Amino acid sequence: MLKKSVGSLKLQIGYRVIMKFKVILVSVFILVVHFCSAQLVRRVDYDAAIAVQAGGSTGILLPGKINGMKFDGIYGLKMTFPFTRRWFLGAEFNYNQLRTQNKHSFSFSEGENIYQRDVEADLKIQALNVPVYVKYLLGPYGNSILCGGYFSWIYKGRLAVYEKKKRFQADTDKWDAGVVIGVGQRIVKHLNLMFKINVSVKDLMKKSDLYPKKIFPVQANLTLSYDIFRIGDCGCD
Repeated sequence: MLKKSVGSLKLQIGYRVIMKFKVILVSVFILVVHFCSAQLVRRVDYDAAIAVQAGGSTGILLPGKINGMKFDGIYGLKMTFPFTRRWFLGAEFNYNQLRTQNKHSFSFSEGENIYQRDVEADLKIQALNVPVYVKYLLGPYGNSILCGGYFSWIYKGRLAVYEKKKRFQADTDKWDAGVVIGVGQRIVKHLNLMFKINVSVKDLMKKSDLYPKKIFPVQANLTLSYDIFRIGDCGCD
């Protein structure tokens, strides 16, 4: 009887150990599945990202013939807010310059004769530029496209006109606005390359009678940005 009692006790202890082990395994499995599913169904990889960026820019005036292009630096901050893992809202605050030389041809008449004259225009602008755009991630390799608009506060802008060795100049308007389009490429996590084109829809010399034609600047920017701070980063990307 004693041997049977000892054997029964051992069986009960073994059964309890096995049951506890099974409970532990099931609990660990549930936790792992929950963690993995949370990562898979998470709508975004982070809630917001703030980056510093720098690069180069150049531009031209429309309409007219390009007579000279100069390259300048662009520096600023970039903020990104994801809607999903593919759709993002982007906003930037940049300091940039635009220096360009164009040549325009004008027709004028004297009596029955029509004459053609060429005028050179030299534009110099220093501005704070604020583009806002929607970005779409195309695939798993980090390439994207973007489209939106921009607003610029021009705190220093001047247009100089050269005609027959004479120089005339006037200040530009204090603000500009237009459309921005571009492409982006993620190099590694936190490091991104972006190419954008800003196309103005506003005549910069609207308040001046110096220049007989409307002028619209077009600027191309190539920037490299690095995310210095992320809110709600899950490490999924």
